Amino acid sequence: MQTFTFDGQPEDVSLGTLRFEDLGDGRHPPARAVAGGQFRGPATSGLASGMETGVDQGYAKLDALVAELR
Repeated sequence: MQTFTFDGQPEDVSLGTLRFEDLGDGRHPPARAVAGGQFRGPATSGLASGMETGVDQGYAKLDALVAELR
């Protein structure tokens, strides 16, 4: 868990979570990453700020790293 704010909205503190679920079936990768967040409302969700693009890019990099580790 972590808290974070967005540029220009320092008073709107949000909570982010990331957990790994064991798939337990022998496949690679053996776990699924599940991310979530709690926001005050749609205006503070980060989607209005363009955050979705950065999140997509970050997960693409993580996918590439996991592929290298196999």
